[in-house]
Amino acid sequence: VKAAGAKKPATKLMTKEDMFFGDVAWAIYIWYMRIGKFAWVAGIVTIFTLYRVSTVLVDMWLAVWAGRKDAFGRTYTDNDYLMFFGIFVAISIVLVFIRSIIYARFMLNVASNSHHALVQRVIRAPTSFFDTTPMGRIMNRFTKDMDVLDNKLPEVVQMVLNLAFIIFGTLFLVAFARSEER
Repeated sequence: VKAAGAKKPATKLMTKEDMFFGDVAWAIYIWYMRIGKFAWVAGIVTIFTLYRVSTVLVDMWLAVWAGRKDAFGRTYTDNDYLMFFGIFVAISIVLVFIRSIIYARFMLNVASNSHHALVQRVIRAPTSFFDTTPMGRIMNRFTKDMDVLDNKLPEVVQMVLNLAFIIFGTLFLVAFARSEER
């Protein structure tokens, strides 16, 4: 029996969208690496390391050549200096090409896997999800959010990796230059 004047509780037609601000949780980074496969992540770190080592070798060889110092217990001619410099530069070029291919394949893998996961979750969502979620919000996940994941995030990740390896390479070169002074 209802009391006179009692109102029926209001039901929400739309759910409120959760928005997150601030730092990205570490769980998101782990998810990103997991969805891209950890083997690819290990390959990317390896190839970034090899590339930075090759560029550091180029810089170190130029320092040795400019100082006309004996390196590795041997005296070199101008042709030797030029030959080794060319070899180190060629290795760097090949490694940057391989690095680009591996990184692009990783990003394609992440994009494909994340899109597949999103589609599977939407397809398996209960009917109540579609009743309470505006179609615009669902479309936004497939357009803007996937665009950020597919286009903007890879640029940022590559920039961070490049800067980190440049910093480590520079620190190594400074340590090498300091040891050569002594």
